[in-house]
Amino acid sequence: MRQFRYGIVTALLCMALACSAEAALSGSLSAWGFNLYGEANVPGGNDYTAISAGDWHGMALRRDGTLALWGRGSGGQLGMPAGTYKYIAAGGFHSAAIRTDGSIAFAGSTYPTGPATPPGGNDWAALAGGKYHTLALREDGTLGAWGASNWGQAAVQAGTDFLAIAAGEGHSLALRSNGRIVAWGTNADGQCNVPDRDDFVAVGAGTKFSMGITTNGEIVTWGSNYQNESSNPPAGTNFMFVDGGSSFGIAQRLDRTLIGWGSNGAGQANAPSGDNFIQAQVGSAFGLALTFDVGSLMTGAGSLASDIDGFDEGGYATTGMAAGAQALPLLVELSDLVLDGEFATLRVDYDSELLAARGIEADSLRLYWWDASAGEWRLAGNASNLTDNSGDPSYTGFGLGPATDVLGDWGVNMDEDHVWANIDHASTYALAGIPEPATLSLLALGGLAVIRRRST
Repeated sequence: MRQFRYGIVTALLCMALACSAEAALSGSLSAWGFNLYGEANVPGGNDYTAISAGDWHGMALRRDGTLALWGRGSGGQLGMPAGTYKYIAAGGFHSAAIRTDGSIAFAGSTYPTGPATPPGGNDWAALAGGKYHTLALREDGTLGAWGASNWGQAAVQAGTDFLAIAAGEGHSLALRSNGRIVAWGTNADGQCNVPDRDDFVAVGAGTKFSMGITTNGEIVTWGSNYQNESSNPPAGTNFMFVDGGSSFGIAQRLDRTLIGWGSNGAGQANAPSGDNFIQAQVGSAFGLALTFDVGSLMTGAGSLASDIDGFDEGGYATTGMAAGAQALPLLVELSDLVLDGEFATLRVDYDSELLAARGIEADSLRLYWWDASAGEWRLAGNASNLTDNSGDPSYTGFGLGPATDVLGDWGVNMDEDHVWANIDHASTYALAGIPEPATLSLLALGGLAVIRRRST
């Protein structure tokens, strides 16, 4: 039912179920489908950075690290401890979150075994909530679990190469760095019969079925098929995310649009229209979405919220980019920083393991800006001085040295896993790279976008 991709915090799209409060963009909430317990009555506001859907309740993470919870609370799942968090995951009758110190907090019940205690430690990176159990992923790629294990669904699998986790009603899944998915727990409906292939880049779980996305963006499904949830997934090769509920699923395309399939008695498969979704999640019979508010880019202590020049005109075409490149629009407005004798450094972090898993060389990453007058993307920086400082040992963080030496420069810092460029004007900025094969968007690979002002 819930899935998480370790280490992914994108500038436009937080693809993980358990996402960071430091995500670059925040947005507002919407819901659809079943609403018996108020699970579709989402709270207001536009400062949310991550969402998670339990069976009948919802969770949202605010930019300041605090939580919002609503819907059914009969298991105590709405009673999360006060504090600040960086990842969230909702289960059937329980909620879990990773605190900013890396430890796990938990509320609710893992019926039929009752309350359970999450594992200790402060090195947790991800969570995935099943109906009666929860999976956890450490920063070192190992797994943890707690809750009901009557089918062995909470048994911890060995290994240090896990990148993503997903949990259903009584089964669990994990994606390895070699592109294979492993599954365990009940297999009554074939939900653990993982196809024998090594090209998976994402994993998801429904109540009794399982899903994966391959390197070419195709959805693969297996398990229960009561409402065609496994036999009739959306066709195409442009998908980057899947999540499942009770015999239905939701998928997100590279263009950030959503599509649903399977059981639809309460309208739960009627995914909303639009192309500005940061994240989508589904519960047992309802859906939850986080919608991007243009311009809400985190800049350390606050955000820059305004209209973005070139956003509507630019769309997501890659005209002007390197052949085969695919783009992640950052939607950054810098007009209040563009003054005489000043410029800004734009930095975007990436996950090196995920790049490697998808066959993308880090040194192919580039930052571009949208030239609306020309109708194409251009490399970020001064066109007369596009010097690549990727291998410059003197470059540390934002200490770039005298502006006369670096104005217009850019680089890929493969020691600290980020791309940077010095920019001096307002525009729509995009991160792009060249997959091998060039089929996956870096929308699922980007990182925290940070802007820091520099003076000449």
